[in-house]
Amino acid sequence: MALARYLEGESELGRVDGAADLCAVARLLTGAALPEAFLAAYAHEALSAPQETARRLIRSLNFSSA
Repeated sequence: MALARYLEGESELGRVDGAADLCAVARLLTGAALPEAFLAAYAHEALSAPQETARRLIRSLNFSSA
């Protein structure tokens, strides 16, 4: 999964916790984002604040303080 590979690269740079199961984190983030994107597309609407949504998801996972 591309997101897991991206997270591994971020881990090597010290920006994410290397002790985390990065494949699981990638699946959790993807699983949370998919319904948001689907419902917005179905309603022909733009995603509302996608960056803030991503930040809230990451904080909720206690994956990063970003």
